[in-house]
Amino acid sequence: MPQILVLDKIKDLLINKDLNSGDIASLLPQIDKNNLIETISLLLEQGKVSLLDNHKYHWNG
Repeated sequence: MPQILVLDKIKDLLINKDLNSGDIASLLPQIDKNNLIETISLLLEQGKVSLLDNHKYHWNG
């Protein structure tokens, strides 16, 4: 799945609720795990996502 589509799906999930990586993976089983990790890493680098103390990701926008 193209990374832009993965990004949109992650964004849709995180806008409503903070989730950990296991939650994201279970809600998006059609996405390859490596693609998911790469996309989350990219979002962290861009500052669009933050990793909270409780190991959940938060959408910054």
